[in-house]
Amino acid sequence: MKLLTVDTIEEARAKLLDAVKDWRLQVECIKTEEALGRFLAEDLHSSCDLPAFNRATVDGYAVIAADTAGAGESIPVFLSLTGHIEMGKRE
Repeated sequence: MKLLTVDTIEEARAKLLDAVKDWRLQVECIKTEEALGRFLAEDLHSSCDLPAFNRATVDGYAVIAADTAGAGESIPVFLSLTGHIEMGKRE
């Protein structure tokens, strides 16, 4: 009498695929507010660019990694501000 048998990965995969072979996913249209936990049936594409310009809508800083080498909370590195770009502006 065998008390424990273990499937190989291939056997387990075959059993799983056999168990779900007749499953059919249904597509339904729902409100965005009801979409939490759901999966898309197809890709979504916006009819317009958001934002309408090529800039991020968040604040941030760009630095050269080598300029921050060795920096830490107790060992600050001082950097110079070389410019800024306002949101929606090109440069």
